[in-house]
Amino acid sequence: MKSISGRWLLFISFVFVLFSVLLFPVCAGEVVKIHPGQEYQIIEGFGTSLAWWANVVGGWQDYNKKRDILDLLFTTSRGIGLNIVRYNIGGGENPEHEHMRVGAEIPGYQPAPGVWDWNADANQRWILQEAINRGVTRLEAFSNSPPYWMTYSNCSAGSTLGGNNLKDDMYDDFAEYLTEVVKFFKDYWGITFDTLSIFNEPISLWWTSSNNQEGCHFDRDKQNLLIKEVQSRLVAKNLPTKISVPEEYSVNDTLDSFNFYDSTAKSYVYQINTHSYSGDKRTMLRNLAAEYDKRLWMSEAGAGVGSHDHEAIDSSLSLANLIRKDLKELQPTAWVYWQAVEDEDRAVEYNHNWGLIHATFSSGENYYITKQYYAMGNYSKFIRPGYKIIGLDDSNNISLAAYDRASGTLVIVTTNDTTSDINITYDITEFSNVLG
Repeated sequence: MKSISGRWLLFISFVFVLFSVLLFPVCAGEVVKIHPGQEYQIIEGFGTSLAWWANVVGGWQDYNKKRDILDLLFTTSRGIGLNIVRYNIGGGENPEHEHMRVGAEIPGYQPAPGVWDWNADANQRWILQEAINRGVTRLEAFSNSPPYWMTYSNCSAGSTLGGNNLKDDMYDDFAEYLTEVVKFFKDYWGITFDTLSIFNEPISLWWTSSNNQEGCHFDRDKQNLLIKEVQSRLVAKNLPTKISVPEEYSVNDTLDSFNFYDSTAKSYVYQINTHSYSGDKRTMLRNLAAEYDKRLWMSEAGAGVGSHDHEAIDSSLSLANLIRKDLKELQPTAWVYWQAVEDEDRAVEYNHNWGLIHATFSSGENYYITKQYYAMGNYSKFIRPGYKIIGLDDSNNISLAAYDRASGTLVIVTTNDTTSDINITYDITEFSNVLG
């Protein structure tokens, strides 16, 4: 029996190495039976986007603090073992515009038509390489906006009123831009992106030229067109990188966007990416991905409820419950936090609690670990790539189980978000059939 203490303790990952059958005595409290025969998705891993924190932290002068943040995120010896990184291919903002938040103005590789600058974005690229050096195994490139000079508003934050912003005669140019960046990374820096996400929350209407970050709306017919343009260039350049879309803010919008695409565009989609900030059609999206034999990622989400406080637990519990809900209902093979490192100065100013680590983006080079860091780590540090989510009887819906048959390791992550202790008995008698 395990007694899971109240919310002040957050939640616990239990790790059992099953060299022989373990039997827990039945006692008072809930009995959670684990079913190794009920197998679901194989986990590719957990990760983070590098936007926008890598653009700032990568340029810090204090190497030891940069190293600490990298170790805390991307190693299991010192940290939580994130193994997936999403690299932001910057559009590059109009140099006459100054309205982006700190870190969000990502340098683009094509600052003007016909001009390429391969020295751009050095800070984010440095963080990317150091993450790879620490064992990151899955790489995705993603785009928030075309270069500003390809847009109607002459701004990479969005259009004047939030509608389509990429000029109608620039879809081939934008596809060329994205794939040329992917090709240069592979040919000259030896970095091959597994997937390329070609737009971000495209159906949303909040991407306006007054925004403080890059963004671009694409109607669904425009999404359909861009998928085809990008695919043709990936093939022409003999690149192994595959397309992932539609990257919508809501699970429901992801479902609707993919359903809109024609059969050709659907065939070019290798991986369905969704954010899970909102929406209730997780099961429907999971079934859609299975129907079309597509990989499925939860490529962006996070938590930030409550006032700014590194020790606050509300955001941690919210994050823990969201990860469990996604892994059980949506069943993605990867779960990726938005940006693991948030701006401490902005968090204080706006009194929010987003981020696993807070770092001062504009007032020095310091960082602070938040409670959310440990919430993420209870999943990412213990449910490793190759582990398989398995079934369990959990009437309170507070537990998740994963099993690695090769090592005989069972991981149970349980969250107690109440103020009372909970007594749970984990019944693993069915492993007798697995272990023989």
